Amino acid sequence: VASSPLLSVALQDLSPQASEFLTRLLKCTSTEVLAASSVLNRILVLLPAASEFATNPEDRRTLSGFLAEAATLYGPLFVTSPPGEAWEYLLLTLLRCSSWGLETATATLPAWVELYASVQKANCQAGYLPVFRQAVIAYRKASVFPDNFEFWPADEQADFREYRDELRDALRRLVDVHALPSFVSTVCGEIVAAQGSSWTVREEALHALSAVAVAASQGSNTGNLSSEALLILETLNKLAGDSVQALTSHRQLLCTFLVCCSVYVPVLALPHRPDGAAAIEAAIAASQQNQQQQQQQQ
Repeated sequence: VASSPLLSVALQDLSPQASEFLTRLLKCTSTEVLAASSVLNRILVLLPAASEFATNPEDRRTLSGFLAEAATLYGPLFVTSPPGEAWEYLLLTLLRCSSWGLETATATLPAWVELYASVQKANCQAGYLPVFRQAVIAYRKASVFPDNFEFWPADEQADFREYRDELRDALRRLVDVHALPSFVSTVCGEIVAAQGSSWTVREEALHALSAVAVAASQGSNTGNLSSEALLILETLNKLAGDSVQALTSHRQLLCTFLVCCSVYVPVLALPHRPDGAAAIEAAIAASQQNQQQQQQQQ
C-alpha cells in the first residue's frame, strides 16, 4: 500500500473517506516496525505536496489530525535517543501544523502528551529535549490572547480558554525535571524583557510560568526553595514593583499574575522570607486596588 498510488491520492484528497483510509492504514501498521517504516518514509516523500493542497481549514484539520495520529500510533515503535531523522522530520512537520490556527493547535497538542509518555517509557527524555523545547514554543504562540478577543463569539472564546487549560496540562508534562531550569530561566527573561509591551505578551509568559510554578515550588513550606523558585519570585517581585499600575490595567493580566503568585503563599509564613515574597503582597494589594476601582466605576 505504501508504494501504491493510494497513499498519494488520499493525502491530496483529504476527504472524509481519505481520512478514514489513512487512519486505518496507520492502525494496521502500528505494531510492525518494517511496515510502519515503509509507510512513514512514503508519507515524508508526499508531505510537501500534501501541505500545498491543504489550503482550506477543513483540509488542514484533516492533515494535521492524520500527522497527530501517526505520531501517537508510531511513537512506541520509533522513539529512540536521539530521534531518527525520518521520525524527527515527521514531528517537526506536526509542529508546523500548530501555526495554522487554534483548531489545528488544539487537535495536535494531545499527540505531544502521548509522545512524551512513549519517550518516558523508553527512558530517553534527554534525547528529546530539543524537540519538546520547540513544541513548547510553538504551542505557546497559539495561547496568546488576540487583540480583538472580546469581540469573538462566546463559543470561540470558550474554545480558546479550553485550549489554554489543555496547554497548561501539557506543559506540566513536557517541561519535566530535565527541561525545568532552562524553561524557567527563558520565560522569566521574557517577562522582564516585555516591559512596555502589550499586556498580552506578559500575560502569556505568566500563563506558561504558572503551569510549572508548582513543580518549581518544592520546599516553599520549609524555606528550602529551589533556584528556579527563587528566580520566579524575583521576577514576580520585579514585575509588581515596575508596573503595579500596568498589572491592574487589564483583568486577565492581573488574574494570571495572581494565579502564579498563589503557589508561593506559604512563603509569607516563613520567619525569613526571600526578597521575592514581596511580590505576593503586591499582588494582593493590586487586586484590592482593582476591585475598588471597579466598585467606584459602578
